[in-house]
Amino acid sequence: MVGRRKRCDSPHAAAAEALAREIRRRRTARDWSQQRLAGEAGLSYGTIRAIERGAVTEPGFFTVRSIADAFGSSIDDLLSESPDAREGAPTAAGGAVATSAPGQARPDSGT
Repeated sequence: MVGRRKRCDSPHAAAAEALAREIRRRRTARDWSQQRLAGEAGLSYGTIRAIERGAVTEPGFFTVRSIADAFGSSIDDLLSESPDAREGAPTAAGGAVATSAPGQARPDSGT
């Protein structure tokens, strides 16, 4: 029986780390606590904490959309880190999160 894939084995680990870094950067720029972001996004504190510490390497579409909405931005904007935050780090646009809702074709999928 094959076990669960470890975080370090995830092909999305680098993108998830970049997403976590961008969420933390935006949250602290607003002087928000993790609890405040959770409240603004309608998510649990545990979810925000897990994403920021890298325990979640493949967050769900609606989770990321809720976080982006709390910041007043789009998912694409959230996934494309600021130039300052990107120095030496991979971009979060590497695919950790699908940017279309379930059941919708992605622009790059050809469907």
